[in-house]
Amino acid sequence: MWQKIMVLAMSLSIHPAFAKAGQANDHLAAAKKKFPYSLIGEDFGVLEENDLAANSCEVESAPLLPNSHFSLYWRCFDTKDVHFRCDLLDDDAPVEAHLQGWLKIKVEGNNGRHEYMTRHPFDIASCRSYERTFLSLTKNTEHVCIAGSLINMNEVEGDGKKLTSWLFEKYKTVKGCDSNFADVCDIKKMIRNHHCEILYPDSSIASRSPPPHKKHD
Repeated sequence: MWQKIMVLAMSLSIHPAFAKAGQANDHLAAAKKKFPYSLIGEDFGVLEENDLAANSCEVESAPLLPNSHFSLYWRCFDTKDVHFRCDLLDDDAPVEAHLQGWLKIKVEGNNGRHEYMTRHPFDIASCRSYERTFLSLTKNTEHVCIAGSLINMNEVEGDGKKLTSWLFEKYKTVKGCDSNFADVCDIKKMIRNHHCEILYPDSSIASRSPPPHKKHD
């Protein structure tokens, strides 16, 4: 009987220690308190505090809801479930448009079905260049994190599966980050180019005259 009591007492005393250890192992614990809505799920060691902060630079983060179309959210997936695509424009598009296509990142796995797409099409050569970078940054990695703003949540497709659609912002692996926007992978550049005035309204860096905000079109 006393042995059972001792075992129970020891197990109760160990649980808080495990909890503290779990908190210590969460390298984004402090960042999640500052930016509680920036990351959905776990980051698997890919992201840093600045990555979460960057999602609140231009638009204040808010909980993910069906009408949350302005906030940016990180979500991380198994790399094997993530596929980069350059989809040609529809056949009924003008002839000259056939040299253009949509940059899409499609995900299908345990975290559901997701699709990230850019705001406008690219010439196919540029899209293929982004694809090569994607393949390089994801090769031999386990996880890829993607940031985007919500388009539609849990839309039922023809096969009965639910699809969540996002406007693509950027992605990151342990090898690096890439985007079709010029500065969104580097918070220092975002501050310098006046894209972090919500977080740093009085920043001396942000007060400097910025260069033009370029995109890779």
